[in-house]
Amino acid sequence: QKQIKKTEKKELLIKKGETWLKNMMNEKFNGSNEIDPEILNILKWYYILEKESQTASMARAMLAKTGIESTNQIFTLLVKADIWDKDQNIDLLRMDIPAEFPGEIIKKADEISIVQDDNDFYKDPDRRDLTDTHLITIDGLSTLDYDDAISLVKEEDGYTLGIHIIDVAYFIKDNDLIDRDARERGTSIYMPDDKIPMLPPKLSEEMCSLKEGEIRPGISTLVRLNRFFEMIDYEIVASTIKIHKQMTYTEANILIGEDDPITTLHKAATVLREKRLKNGAVNITLPEVNIWVEDNGEIGISRIDRENPSRMLVSEMMILANSLMAAFLADHNVPGVFRSQPDPKKRLFSGIEPDIFLNCMQRKQLHRAIIGTKPENHAGLGVKAYATATSPIRRYYDLINQRQIRGILGYEKAYSVEELERMIMQLDLPVGNAGRMQFQRRRYWLFKHLETKKGSSLEAMVLDSYRDFYSIMIKEYMLEWKIPSSGMKLKPGDHIHITIQHADARRNQLSLFA
Repeated sequence: QKQIKKTEKKELLIKKGETWLKNMMNEKFNGSNEIDPEILNILKWYYILEKESQTASMARAMLAKTGIESTNQIFTLLVKADIWDKDQNIDLLRMDIPAEFPGEIIKKADEISIVQDDNDFYKDPDRRDLTDTHLITIDGLSTLDYDDAISLVKEEDGYTLGIHIIDVAYFIKDNDLIDRDARERGTSIYMPDDKIPMLPPKLSEEMCSLKEGEIRPGISTLVRLNRFFEMIDYEIVASTIKIHKQMTYTEANILIGEDDPITTLHKAATVLREKRLKNGAVNITLPEVNIWVEDNGEIGISRIDRENPSRMLVSEMMILANSLMAAFLADHNVPGVFRSQPDPKKRLFSGIEPDIFLNCMQRKQLHRAIIGTKPENHAGLGVKAYATATSPIRRYYDLINQRQIRGILGYEKAYSVEELERMIMQLDLPVGNAGRMQFQRRRYWLFKHLETKKGSSLEAMVLDSYRDFYSIMIKEYMLEWKIPSSGMKLKPGDHIHITIQHADARRNQLSLFA
């Protein structure tokens, strides 16, 4: 009897699903056409997971009775019913990435903000008071979460360079409600049309953000340089800091060559990079393509030169801070989340190479970075040890390393190797999914842009040749794709013009011909 009832319920759902689908296909909209939540789930998850869906057989039965052959028709009907948006981010559902914060997390963030509003950290006698030091932030125009700042003080025999990171671990205690949620997320996710922060905005954009004029707790790396910008020594301290000026990369670029300390900081960054290059660092200088979606739905695309002065400046300062914090952990025999990289399989050039083709080829010769609890050489960056700790608002790995440094400074107990290894395993999936999510969403909006460019001719470069196709790079978008060989005789490095024949963002399709 139980089995009969179960079968009857199943058949009833299939019948109701069939009716709903037919009404939607025939555009019969009325009050009785609201979809049953159970049927909605069956159709949604069949579109998302197809045969892997637990109710795939029921979904197939519904589709068979209505003559629907493609799962893409399910998406179209759900959009028509205003259940999904035409640009719905399906990967968020597929990867089970939470886009919102639960109410209890928001409430906890509010409580932290209220409790810390009296600046207790300012009364800490062990914190170095650096509020009179002129700190600046340099970030993108749309940045709302500021986690790092830079300072430069002229001394009699040289300079004191400061890289200051917000002390997130002061606000968020190990294994509390917010910390557990952040660990499950692993990292912030930045997409052309959305941002999913690792921490609630009340923290990431307010209390834990280095906002101009606000006093904040920090972890400061203070580096003594001689007048030739060579490092003499360094120290890492808990600090109390205040941002005196926030500027964008564009504003900083304008000041380089005219204004101190920006000009001097740029000179110091240049010397630091030259040292890394002498140590064997591989400097890939491929442009970055930035994609964003305006409020009105317009897609914006711009190429960013990673070699522009202010970006190079910030990059070098963060590499210096991360390598020194890694050395600090190693010198105190404290484990951390270290990144290492073996020597490249082959070196195609040394120093800075502007040629895009050579940079693409050199990038293919690099090994993937390795994450572990012991400091090892990072050949790609040209440093003996490397541990990211400059973005504790955005990356949980960085928050872990910040806690390890705080352990050395006497603020909390550092994690053991076993604890770190467990967290690294736990973070592997969410961090990996976040990377895939960012890549795929960026690809989606690029293809949406290319949908409007049908028939356009673009310059491309051949990266590799195979029996039936060529691997190419569309230079304007730094997009690697394939084109059929079609009897052409091309070799890697050749420049060609390709025409966009067809693009479909939802199906991840792009057809090109030369």
